Amino acid sequence: VYAKPEFVSTQSLKDLFTQPSRQDSRAYRDYRHYLLETSQITGGFYSARGRRRLLRQVVDMMLAADDPYDALSSGTAAPRQHLQLVT
Repeated sequence: VYAKPEFVSTQSLKDLFTQPSRQDSRAYRDYRHYLLETSQITGGFYSARGRRRLLRQVVDMMLAADDPYDALSSGTAAPRQHLQLVT
């Protein structure tokens, strides 16, 4: 990631701070989407609420026939469900 000119400036520090070039925002959005679909999971370890959100997705990912990277590249990835408990 750090060697990709779409994300990281190749300018000298002087030029970067005086006349920064605009990075490729579309490449950034595409890469962010890729990460969200393949390796980022909503939730967290440090709270009960975060663990509940996390476990629902982890179980689905573990039981899926394909890993997230293969599913996305083959077009079989299901959209991430953003479920919320209604009480």
